[in-house]
Amino acid sequence: MSRIPGPFRLIASLLSFATTSTSAAAQTHDVTYDWQTQSLTNARDVVAGRTISVEFANLNLVCYDYAITMEQVAAIESNKDFLAAFVGQLSSGETQSEQPAIAYEAPAKQAAELFAFKMMIPADVKDAVERLDRVINEYEKGRNALRVASQTLGMLSEKRNLAKQALEKFYIDACIPNKGRDRSIVGAAWRVASKAPEDLVTEVTSRLSAVEANISSAKRALAEAVILFGRIRRDASAQFLSDNQGKLRDRADLHAALAIAIEDASKTASQLRTESTAAHVASTEIADALTSPPRILSVTLQESTGTVTGSIVATGKPGIPHLKEVELKNTFEIPVYRRFRAFLSTGFIKSSLNEHKFERQNLPGPDDTTTYSTFVDMRSARSLAFAPAVFSHMTLGSLADFGLTALTGVSVAVSGGVAARSVNARISPDFLLGASLGVRDRVMLTAAWHTGRVEHLIIGNPEEVRKSAVPTEITREGAVGERWRSGFAIAFSVSM
Repeated sequence: MSRIPGPFRLIASLLSFATTSTSAAAQTHDVTYDWQTQSLTNARDVVAGRTISVEFANLNLVCYDYAITMEQVAAIESNKDFLAAFVGQLSSGETQSEQPAIAYEAPAKQAAELFAFKMMIPADVKDAVERLDRVINEYEKGRNALRVASQTLGMLSEKRNLAKQALEKFYIDACIPNKGRDRSIVGAAWRVASKAPEDLVTEVTSRLSAVEANISSAKRALAEAVILFGRIRRDASAQFLSDNQGKLRDRADLHAALAIAIEDASKTASQLRTESTAAHVASTEIADALTSPPRILSVTLQESTGTVTGSIVATGKPGIPHLKEVELKNTFEIPVYRRFRAFLSTGFIKSSLNEHKFERQNLPGPDDTTTYSTFVDMRSARSLAFAPAVFSHMTLGSLADFGLTALTGVSVAVSGGVAARSVNARISPDFLLGASLGVRDRVMLTAAWHTGRVEHLIIGNPEEVRKSAVPTEITREGAVGERWRSGFAIAFSVSM
């Protein structure tokens, strides 16, 4: 920086500042709308004619569905261009209906005697009795297998009920209608509620396969008992069937009751697997919603756009009863800079024009004993012009249009201006024409060609005139005039 000529150091410093301040935002989105704080933040200036990205942060996707719409409002024209409608939907799981646990209890008949024929029996019924013993054995095998399955199903059903209660309480605690924008409440409630669904999924994953295997064993044992029982009724003698009519009827009732219990247990196991999957999906969706990235909406702006208006509407998810009628709405506006903008600024210039001021002075003569009167340049040391100025600017775009995407907020403009300097004891207008760099149209740095008047010694070369006396009859008005000169100027100004 120390090797840069003085007039250019200010421009170099500004560009360095603009690059530093905007490069950090280069990887961010142009505009961020925070649902929780209802605030709008611009990472960089929004300029007409470009595509911008709008980030919607801290959406409460656990409790609400969101509809986001944005439209452009022309700065001059009255027509409106509807940009986009971005609707984020997060499907909510259906609440599963509760199914009672199946804990198989044999009817009263099943607690009665289990057909033990210990008496001496005739030979013609021996085969039927043996077959009946086998029927009873198969039945007991099935009943025992179902009992083991039913015990585990009872435990899993309790886990299911706890998970259901935890999820219901979670939605009540997390989705409070008058606090729909506070996402932190949702996270705190989920940390409390998440354990029960996780336990259900873990237990079902580790135990339900064994339960289903026991149910299958019970089905096979009952099927074998039914086949053997059918053969007894087909092959036994009429006398045996007549003598054991009541017991055989009770046996058939027990088979029917066990079949119903097995079917109920099978349905419960299937329902538990379904509900465990639903609990896992719900937990995953909640966790994903809590960690979901912001929604991003890209909008291509028209050249005529002066403002982008947005609306974001949150409606309670249909699966959450107490949010059924809840609707939260916010609107916002994004100011848009026109690519071609005209505005004024005021500031000052530092120019390469040499300023002179000639005055009559008495100087010592060659022998230092006499003096003589002549005209002397009171600013004989090189003096750069400095003056206040007013500029008019017309922007042509920004440095982003030239590939410097990190410098969206630095505009490029054609500038013209008028400066006021004191020349020959009166105010003289100077004229400037050049190019400017602006930071958000507020601070402008201008490099311009500067044309203005300077004092001029009419009676001769200033250095020669200084060495000789000038008659007093020659007044300042007769000796000093003005002439136009041009140079290079640097200007600093702020918008009006």
